[in-house]
Amino acid sequence: SSLLAHTLIAGDALFVAHRQSLAGDAADGPPGFFGAAVGGLGISISRSFYGLFWSERLGWAYNLALYSFSMTFERAALCLNDKVVAIIGRNAFFPRKPQSFHDTCTAFARVNAATHMALLALAGPKAILWLFLAEVGWQLPIHPACAMFVSNHPSLDSPEGGCQPTASIYVSDWYDWLTAFSNFHTEHHDFPDVPMWNLRELRDEAAPFYADETIAGAREGILPTLRRCFSGRQFYACSITAVDDNTGP
Repeated sequence: SSLLAHTLIAGDALFVAHRQSLAGDAADGPPGFFGAAVGGLGISISRSFYGLFWSERLGWAYNLALYSFSMTFERAALCLNDKVVAIIGRNAFFPRKPQSFHDTCTAFARVNAATHMALLALAGPKAILWLFLAEVGWQLPIHPACAMFVSNHPSLDSPEGGCQPTASIYVSDWYDWLTAFSNFHTEHHDFPDVPMWNLRELRDEAAPFYADETIAGAREGILPTLRRCFSGRQFYACSITAVDDNTGP
């Protein structure tokens, strides 16, 4: 239901590239290590691991566990790379960026490293573990927000016809606050200048545009949404013309 949502933004594509296929990937194959949607530079450890070991036969729960492991591993690797950048003064994952970019990355990484060392000295290793879990926990099924994170850019069969490139998830008032209203993702792409905390009111005022007859997937609930996202191959935000297959219960 959104024209803006059809636009692939490189940063957004990199953010979700842990699980979904991108333009340039084969529809009947696993996600590639590189994604054409991000200029061939969409390197993702978790995306490659998930693509290699994804299984239709073993089912959605296995794929969800695989995603959880690969995402946690990648976030841990990024924490390690942050320290490497602090030491060598350059981020090897961005070889084409200008030196000013690497200088900024290095300064940020060194401040992070100093902060982590201070926390380690003052509060012990549990403080570092808490920070890591705060970073990755909401992206995993141990947290209800995971359903929002993995479902916001599907390729769904729109009730109005064609491919639907965004999806909201409506659960309850507490879920809206838990996700800081980012669960109104279709509304966000329809009206990107509206503050997140106003999106629920916008949805209510424009209810016919966000009804079941207009958008798919919004009222399935947390567990059915996770089942849909991990039951079959999915392309990011209608990056090809086909809609997601094997998305039923």
